[in-house]
Amino acid sequence: DCKRIDRKRCTGGCIPCGGADRRGRHLAVHPDRQGQEKLQTVKMATDEAKDAAITTVMELQQTVVDDLKAAAVDGKLTKEEISKLKNDLLSMSMTKLSDTSVKILTAAGVDISAIIAGAGEALIKKMKNESAK
Repeated sequence: DCKRIDRKRCTGGCIPCGGADRRGRHLAVHPDRQGQEKLQTVKMATDEAKDAAITTVMELQQTVVDDLKAAAVDGKLTKEEISKLKNDLLSMSMTKLSDTSVKILTAAGVDISAIIAGAGEALIKKMKNESAK
């Protein structure tokens, strides 16, 4: 990995580190090709986790959620049902992930559960907003 720090103004291709030298010039780390490939690999694994979550939300919506809502007097899910669905989302999404993606995300220190939960919640919110229109 590139550890070079450029103390001059960057013309592109750098990742600002948020610091500055004594003259106010920003400091930047320039990733090398290998570093960029690693970032791309992590992004691809992250996208796979998001896709798994989206697919799982759609599956749960069709197979479980609609039936639970129909059975409820007020048409809403209970807290217990929501909690169980969140657990189902995580476990079902994890089974959809390739071993390679799990290894990549784990090695990168990425919280896979948070990615899955975030993607799932974003889709659910979008679906609620669309149904409210």
